[in-house]
Amino acid sequence: MSESTLSLGFADLKGEVAAFLGWGRASSNWASTSKETELEWIVKAGVRQFYWPPAVPGQEPHEWSFLKPTATLSTVASDYDYDLPDNFGTMFGNITFAANQAWFPVLLVSEGMIRELQMADGSVTGRPTHGAVRPKTTVPGAAGQRFELILWPTPDAIYTLTYRFIPHPDALTTAAPYPYGGAAHAETLIESCLAVAEQRMNHERGLHYAAFMDRLGASVAYDRRQAPEFYGYCGDNSSDDSAWSPRLVNYATVNGLRN
Repeated sequence: MSESTLSLGFADLKGEVAAFLGWGRASSNWASTSKETELEWIVKAGVRQFYWPPAVPGQEPHEWSFLKPTATLSTVASDYDYDLPDNFGTMFGNITFAANQAWFPVLLVSEGMIRELQMADGSVTGRPTHGAVRPKTTVPGAAGQRFELILWPTPDAIYTLTYRFIPHPDALTTAAPYPYGGAAHAETLIESCLAVAEQRMNHERGLHYAAFMDRLGASVAYDRRQAPEFYGYCGDNSSDDSAWSPRLVNYATVNGLRN
């Protein structure tokens, strides 16, 4: 699949910043190690600011739809904990089974609730009904934070689980030059990088930060149009007395987790 000719890559963003700093767009003008390092630092900061943007005035902070990829994992009988991808940030939504493996999803709950279920009967196995994300213990400085998924009951067979998550994306490089979001958000990303360069040079926010916030509002509006219009049934299901239905269990939801 070919890339849109309106997309911007790593070299384009460095060129925009270099032109703003007065170094010119041609890479030969900033081929020195110090200038190249400065451009890479600014572009990294600009991309981070775009991926995790400040709130548009009057709105809640936005989570980009394009930063919610789908991943799968396969369970192993008698194992209840599973490493999540190295770039895992936050789980988004419930975890579903492959077709014909279950009628309802794995409910995401707090890690404490999983421990309570294990405490009540740690030997029970079966098709998982509950799951929780918990941070793994790491040696400070040796690696970034990693996460794992724990399931209850402990799987008794191989199940294919699918989930969406918000990742911690990698920095742009010459080998992987294109940011998430694509051409639709290219101008917003440019202004984010220029806002960082402007603040680094002048030690204060200026015209490019204002332009970034203006473009951010347009990007957020565009991204929200990509969201689904139908989110599912919203009701109490008081007449549903199916024995397996997870809707019959009472939960309190705190920070997106059922407890």
